[in-house]
Amino acid sequence: VDKSLNPALRAVSTMAVACESSTEKKEEEKELLPSPDDAVIVTQSMCLLVQHLASHWEAEQELRQERSRLARKVKDIVLVWNCFSPGFMQRIKDQMWLDPMLFVLLLLVPVVCVLSMLLLPYARPDAGLEANWVHVFIAYPLGCVICYLPMPHLVGSCMQAKLPYRCTILWPLIAAAVSTIPLPGLAMLIGSYPVPFAPAAGSWSYSLSMPVLWLFLPQEIRSRPQAKKRFLFAAYALLSTSLIFCLAYPMLNIWLQSSDELGHCILVAFTFLAARWAFESIDICITSILGPDFHPTIIWSAEIFYQVALCDFFRSIQYWQMILVFVCFDLAENLYYLYCFHSQTHVRREKRRRAQQGVTRTCSGTLVRAEPSSIPVREQPSDSSQSSQGECSRVVARSSTMSVGHTGSVLAMDSELGDGICMSVVSSMLLRALADLLVPIQFLMILGSLYFSPSAKYNNWIAEGQASRTACYLALSVSIELLFFSMVCCILRHRGMRPLQLLRGVIVGSGFAWYVTCTTAALTWYATLQLVHNGCDFHFNFQWLHGSTVWETAHHWESAPL
Repeated sequence: VDKSLNPALRAVSTMAVACESSTEKKEEEKELLPSPDDAVIVTQSMCLLVQHLASHWEAEQELRQERSRLARKVKDIVLVWNCFSPGFMQRIKDQMWLDPMLFVLLLLVPVVCVLSMLLLPYARPDAGLEANWVHVFIAYPLGCVICYLPMPHLVGSCMQAKLPYRCTILWPLIAAAVSTIPLPGLAMLIGSYPVPFAPAAGSWSYSLSMPVLWLFLPQEIRSRPQAKKRFLFAAYALLSTSLIFCLAYPMLNIWLQSSDELGHCILVAFTFLAARWAFESIDICITSILGPDFHPTIIWSAEIFYQVALCDFFRSIQYWQMILVFVCFDLAENLYYLYCFHSQTHVRREKRRRAQQGVTRTCSGTLVRAEPSSIPVREQPSDSSQSSQGECSRVVARSSTMSVGHTGSVLAMDSELGDGICMSVVSSMLLRALADLLVPIQFLMILGSLYFSPSAKYNNWIAEGQASRTACYLALSVSIELLFFSMVCCILRHRGMRPLQLLRGVIVGSGFAWYVTCTTAALTWYATLQLVHNGCDFHFNFQWLHGSTVWETAHHWESAPL
């Protein structure tokens, strides 16, 4: 189209050219303007920052506070330990002497109790209910009594009181009788023997006996402000122990037996350790509620059940790399406790330094430094408070003398026990090391006695033909744990502490009966799971329930010949 012949198009083109020329002029003028100074740029940036902070200051402050709270919480959970009470510290100090017999009893009593149940003259499991009266009326009730004995002592530890014999002896007998009564009835009801998972079948009747234990408690204990709460937490601690170590871990053992690849086995091992970590998290919550004096009790139960489950785990391990995983985890755990002990020792040194400098507390709770050349002078008290303030002034006036006495007492306490926080770390470290050493030795003694007994064919630990490999793993575990225990004792002795005497003080101070009954119950529970007469087939085949069968070995049954 010829624009010269069309006036309208010619006008539009002229306007477009004019707009483009004006835009180019503006850009040229903008380029000719001088660039702003650095000071102007900084001023503008700071103004923008101030405006941003003015509008978002509270949100930024809350975010920083939340991050700080989270960091402190993580540090408290990982590194900060609660302090034992002065009463518990005094009980530990009163029981501190070298007593080898205590450790011998802690080693032998559980083994004797377990063997007294496993070495009974059992009949063949396919002989029927009447022929197996030894299992129904002797072995099963005995196992129930042993497994129920720790509960009253756990309640007594939670209540911080010594319970009477009707709680510690009579109640386990009643609970065992209540658990035994349904066993023959169940066998007749299903028309077969053994009863599938007989130990678990008696658990519901055991839970029904818990109110009886509450009623057996003395009225003085039941009337305490938090008695019901502590009783429920004791029951909850035992329930969580039973679910994780007594039911979940045997299932993991069966999962490991069906694993052929190394990667799958390593995954099972990490699941095993993760379950233990979950249980220890529950322990931390329970200890934070019941108090730090309850910590040794719950630490012992966790470590004993874990070690018993680990020793039972050894019979299914096929690769040495899994042993390396557990050894590395154990080493990391010991290093963690040693680091916590080192950090608490640093805190103790600071306290000792302040005590030597003469830092004391007045009656009002404020810190006063007693200088050699100056004595603090108080103001004249009012008539209404002259008697109380007079006593306070006499304490302040003699602050230098009290400083020396306080320093001596702090140094004496530090040299023998340390403070309550340091004792919490040391007691946990020693109890773990002792449990890790005791349980493999006890397992070796039980396996050795079973191997040469006529009852070996009725026990899966021996009947499955893996006793020699399990014994090798246990011997290796004993050697490693003995090395760790010796290392811990040497480090503590180098720091001026007496580890064996201190360990006895912690055990006796928190209740020796709990440590014996808990260890015995853990070993007995895993031993009952291996007894063929209890019907604990974790493969869930239950071959004896399918028609006429004949028992061969372990949980293997064959069809009866016609």
